Amino acid sequence: MSAMPSAEEILLTRSGYGCRYTDAAWVECGVFGHGEVWLGRGLNRDAALENALAQMFPSVVARQLWVAARQRCAEEAVAPVEETPEEAVFVAEAPESPEPPESPESPESPPDDDDTFTPARVLSRGPETRSVAEAGADRPMPAALSIAPDLQAGLERVGPESVHATLDALTAEITEAFALDFGLYAADCMTLQLLAWAAAARDLCDRFPEPAVAKRVAGIISRLAQAGRTWWPGAVPAFRMDAVPASAQYALGRSSAPLDWHEVATLAEERLEGLIARRGDYGWSDESACDPPPRCPSSRFGDVRATLDRMLGTAGKNDLPTLRLRFQSLSVSDKGELCRAAQVLRWLRGTVDPTEWGTAMGRLRATVAAVDGTWKLAALEPEHQPPRTWAEMIVPASRPAAAPASALGLEPLRTWLVGVGSTLELSALRLALGSGHRELLASTALDTLLAGSQHASLRRRVRKLLKAEDPEVLASPDEDSAAAQLPLVDAEDTNTPREPTPFERARPLVAGRRALVVSNREDPPLQEALSSRFDLEIEWVSVDQTRLLASRAERVRSGAYGLVILVTGFMSHSHEHTMREAASAAGVKALRAAHGRPLAVALAILRDMGGAATAS
Repeated sequence: MSAMPSAEEILLTRSGYGCRYTDAAWVECGVFGHGEVWLGRGLNRDAALENALAQMFPSVVARQLWVAARQRCAEEAVAPVEETPEEAVFVAEAPESPEPPESPESPESPPDDDDTFTPARVLSRGPETRSVAEAGADRPMPAALSIAPDLQAGLERVGPESVHATLDALTAEITEAFALDFGLYAADCMTLQLLAWAAAARDLCDRFPEPAVAKRVAGIISRLAQAGRTWWPGAVPAFRMDAVPASAQYALGRSSAPLDWHEVATLAEERLEGLIARRGDYGWSDESACDPPPRCPSSRFGDVRATLDRMLGTAGKNDLPTLRLRFQSLSVSDKGELCRAAQVLRWLRGTVDPTEWGTAMGRLRATVAAVDGTWKLAALEPEHQPPRTWAEMIVPASRPAAAPASALGLEPLRTWLVGVGSTLELSALRLALGSGHRELLASTALDTLLAGSQHASLRRRVRKLLKAEDPEVLASPDEDSAAAQLPLVDAEDTNTPREPTPFERARPLVAGRRALVVSNREDPPLQEALSSRFDLEIEWVSVDQTRLLASRAERVRSGAYGLVILVTGFMSHSHEHTMREAASAAGVKALRAAHGRPLAVALAILRDMGGAATAS
């Protein structure tokens, strides 16, 4: 016996839509009609239908129109729609339907080319689904849903054109990230960002299931999957053709399944932001261990690539069977060289081309995946922190002369630091100072002991040294014998001019400028970091300050700023478009920097302003 349809179901039927329900661990409601498909989920039928309706009417005005129409329908006390064998859309028993697709393989699994997202697959539907949609396609739109002509014109603009504009912006964001710094992400953070992009694209495809949209979405996901095969962060659930939003539950670390792709994209961005905030830039936990940077990073990276080419074959598609065979032929010393290569890559992060760096890391990650985890590299783990700096771990050299015992007083120690200590890198300074010297420094106000701007660099190194020290390690009787064999700075490097870092190359291009930073929130630590790194006079504006944002856009147009920095990942495409348009009108550079990271800003400056004047 048929259940009595609700006012929502009656109104949907009169509007040319049909509903189908599937009861399992939860209830799914499919609303079909006019070539559209809306899928809702909930604990019961009412909740599932409400979830589908929330997707059909996302804006406030659309929701108000729907509620008003539903109220009029309820007041009319419309009789239940009589069912026929051909168009029975409201049923008491759940109709037979295929089992929901299984969850994708675990994140460690390699991507499967045969199951990737394609336009033909996403738009293909079973005969039962097509008949339901076609059954209501010829029904006229009821008077209950009629709206004012001006509002109708406004709603019509929220259609394929705006969808394609959103896809254009998404494609541009992906292109810029791949060309700039995406390769620097840790594996799990890279997975989350790829998932966020893919979920955003699939959400648009679900909302506008048209062939042109599906074709573009398929192209975006194919491109993301290809990047995954190069950088090898692990399987991304949204890449599979049969993926549903619930497939992303494991990757998102959630106890409950997300209801739609929009929620997947939002949760992925939130989780990514949390990991970066907890660990450090790009999701790595060894930022302090990367100081001092290598003197000749390009030379060292060339050595790493040569090692990988010799042992794993030339760079290209990471073919797991080939990598497995090559790995099985390696000796123990060869595997040790791969471990060292991974450590050197961690040290080189941010000093060489990010895309090439990410490709090299991807080859190592793919090799680990090829042998099914029987061999692992600690240096590939995002949260791995070396016991000493990477310079000390990697580069062979001799032990520096220790600070004399006579320097155990404050004034003698200050004299030694200003004289000899100021010439030493952090790693060398650590070995030159004994535990007594360091204890004395820890109990002294460094701002007083090393006063003056000329000692700022030395103060920073001493602070890093004291922060990194473990009192139990300092008191270890084996410290001297172990430290005597610790590597420091390459002897050959000391005779070679040091290559400038990206920050040192970018700073002269923008130093002294007045810059506007646009983000979704205030971030004083980031503002201070950008100001000091690049010698910028920074004004910060949040996108939720609507009036202030509009005012700053006008000031950008008038030439009040010499630079605009857009903290992407934290703002909508419309806000970004407004600021880019204003900057273009004033002839000012508008730089996109993922999450506002200083390194991303430096790379964007070098890419977009490499030939610019040093100030404006």
